[in-house]
Amino acid sequence: MTEPLSTKISLPYATGERSRAYEAKVQYLLMGQYRNLRDVAMKSRASQAQVNGWASAYDWGSAAREYDEAVASHKIKLAEETY
Repeated sequence: MTEPLSTKISLPYATGERSRAYEAKVQYLLMGQYRNLRDVAMKSRASQAQVNGWASAYDWGSAAREYDEAVASHKIKLAEETY
């Protein structure tokens, strides 16, 4: 019997990233294919300009790619265990 997969995916703070920006980034990442900065701004009660600044300063695009790859990898491993 194999050990169950860890379901933890690391979402580290970017260098210099404060908690409010981090929380907004996590919201953004969890949106998956429906990600958009406008919705993050509304949900986090931050201005659109502030969210755009965070996304640029902390490279949310790269964070989203890394997150998506980790999720996909987890799903593949889970499927492999099933077969």
